[in-house]
Amino acid sequence: MTELRVATFNCRYDTPYDGPDAWPNRREQVVDLLGDIDADLFGVQEATPHQFDYLQDQLPGYEWFGVGRKGGEEGEHVPVAYRPEKVEALETGAFWLSPTPDEVSVGWDAAYPRVATWLDAEVDGRPLRFLATHFDHEGIEARYESARLLRDTFLTGEGPELVVGDFNATPQSRPVSHLTGGGLQTAREAAARVEGPQGTFHQFDGHADDRIDYIFTSDDFAVSRFETVISRAPYPSDHWPVVADLVF
Repeated sequence: MTELRVATFNCRYDTPYDGPDAWPNRREQVVDLLGDIDADLFGVQEATPHQFDYLQDQLPGYEWFGVGRKGGEEGEHVPVAYRPEKVEALETGAFWLSPTPDEVSVGWDAAYPRVATWLDAEVDGRPLRFLATHFDHEGIEARYESARLLRDTFLTGEGPELVVGDFNATPQSRPVSHLTGGGLQTAREAAARVEGPQGTFHQFDGHADDRIDYIFTSDDFAVSRFETVISRAPYPSDHWPVVADLVF
């Protein structure tokens, strides 16, 4: 039996318009939160280059990989992080959520370029494919087509697979339904034990009505526990992280 703790967290990009909730005032809380979660493998969304640098510097127990959505190190990243003593990386890569995924591009009716970051690895000798992504917040077509792209190009169904991120889509939406119809399960629904609220996006007021952050797993995994991790104000982000304890 192999156990694996997986998480995803939208850390909220650094903007002065957030006032007292701006990144410089909460970055230490973000590091403390991720340290407390103590995941073996996780994805982060909205990390601008200096935020990504800070996380790498402050969480040295992890190896990191990420690509800016504008190419190279430019723009927001959707990095993956893993503990090398638990997760043996074999190959990493990234692609854009668009009809031309191999080049920096804006897909369909999206407002911005959106990227998916992936890791092929072994855990206790078992193969694992992991992907972290962030679907567009405006483009209805883009979110659905992004789900189709993941299902058609990334998900092989040939081994254990995990997809995590901020999908800007509710549980009954077409993008989520497309992913769950393609051989994935949502970790919350599959979990033997669930803690925390359904909602994940609270806009810095602590009241999360919308559930848009997910961990999807192939049926190679049993989910022993799922948690939406809530905090006290002042909040580390405008999203709650979600965590799943998985068993191969």
